[in-house]
Amino acid sequence: MGTIYLSLSACGGISTRQALADITAAGIKYVELAIGVKPDPDAAAAIAEYRASGTIFRAHHAFVWEPIHRPFNLAKKIDRDYFQRKIEWLAKMSVTAYSVHPGSYTDCPEAAWDLFLTNLAWLRTQCSSHNIELGIETMYPIRTENRRYFLDDLNSIDRLHKILPDLKWVLDLAHLNLWQEHRLEAIDLLGDRLLEIHISDNDGHRDLHTAINEKTWWLPYLERLPTSVPYVLETRLTPIRSGHSIAIEYQRVVKLINN
Repeated sequence: MGTIYLSLSACGGISTRQALADITAAGIKYVELAIGVKPDPDAAAAIAEYRASGTIFRAHHAFVWEPIHRPFNLAKKIDRDYFQRKIEWLAKMSVTAYSVHPGSYTDCPEAAWDLFLTNLAWLRTQCSSHNIELGIETMYPIRTENRRYFLDDLNSIDRLHKILPDLKWVLDLAHLNLWQEHRLEAIDLLGDRLLEIHISDNDGHRDLHTAINEKTWWLPYLERLPTSVPYVLETRLTPIRSGHSIAIEYQRVVKLINN
């Protein structure tokens, strides 16, 4: 299988520097920047220092890199000056892959879709100009709120694919577990245009980011996925603090995937 990155979303409630110290102590050098760690003034400096010492980074959605966290929704107006600064910083950190969520809406779905497409096209251009490949993530139905994600079913994914056939995708296998159907069809549709694959588990009802085990639904279908695409482990490791414990969990997942 491809390289397995560990998402910083696995390390909730601690600083970026502490998370990177624990991950490095676990012998892991592939890390995806993400939410979960605490926003703090030291985050960008910590990332720069670990990059200089050999850690290889990818980046995901509203990742932590500044003292104030900035969430965003691509189906709404975005702060383009902020994104230009963020992308320039990613380029300085030698990050070559950045993935985003498609956004959500509560009303006027067609207007929100058009704005999403406009924002996505602009963001792709900005990333391309800095030699960063942009990917869009598959989402899941929201059953408890009065809103909906784009790309939460096969029809929505196929619609975007036909508009942007050269777009790279992030296949979140845990998100597909929350679909009612067409999980394997989504894998087959996107298999040859993936930027990365996100992995964790859940109860089939909520996106819980629980530990992968022998019964995780997607394990029997790994042969349908390309072998060269990076995986990103998003299991919540919040109770796990030591590098040794992180290493045990990481290697357990590596073994499950490669068996």
